Amino acid sequence: MKFLALITGCILLSGCATGYQAYTWSGGYKDKALGKNHYLVEYYGNGTTSIEMLNMFWNTRAVE
Repeated sequence: MKFLALITGCILLSGCATGYQAYTWSGGYKDKALGKNHYLVEYYGNGTTSIEMLNMFWNTRAVE
């Protein structure tokens, strides 16, 4: 029974994490063209997203 509760808790918590995605209610990237070959890239996370993860996601979007 404890194992089932642990698995359920992990699934619920992983649903709150921000993934690499376009901006939604749980976070994601926003980008805007500023001119030829110039873009503004922003990445938003939530309380469960680490700074390192946000930096990795931001770099991934900037390269794209």
